[in-house]
Amino acid sequence: VKGQVSEIALCLEDEESRIQDMARMFFRELSKRSNNPIYNHLPDIIGQLSRENSSRNFRSIMSFLLDFISKEKQNELLIDKLCNRFPLTTDISQHRNLSFCIAQLKINEKCIRRLLDLFKCYKDCIPDNEVFKHFQLVVKKAKLFVKPEIKDVVEEWEKKLVSCHNPTEARVVVEGQHE
Repeated sequence: VKGQVSEIALCLEDEESRIQDMARMFFRELSKRSNNPIYNHLPDIIGQLSRENSSRNFRSIMSFLLDFISKEKQNELLIDKLCNRFPLTTDISQHRNLSFCIAQLKINEKCIRRLLDLFKCYKDCIPDNEVFKHFQLVVKKAKLFVKPEIKDVVEEWEKKLVSCHNPTEARVVVEGQHE
């Protein structure tokens, strides 16, 4: 399956509903195997499909596939892999697709810490409104589960996002806080 899995993923959006159903069944069955092989194939799928497909198709496919990632450790490792892809491309549509995938993941404290630690990988993409919007969704998710001890980390990360998205607005907010 290794080299063909992205082609099978494309079948999730095929015009023929029977082909879509078979592709869905394939991925459901694949997810039942030990160690969830879908997780192992996601970096290849994301790399292939984010370059070659419309955002709508890509996002529909990835929403379906990312639902199979339920282990916290796999979510954390995907955050690392996805963040480290940002500097490897200058294509804004790929940046948007990567940030979309991050926003689809189940977020925990370690994910937030990793996103903050890896900020340098994607900070240059934050000025784009769509990329920023996806990261804001992650912040919103994080605030739903935030514990008092991690609240400062989420707020620090959110401030960094805002300051990279709109540096003049962030400066006004910071200056206003000091008065």
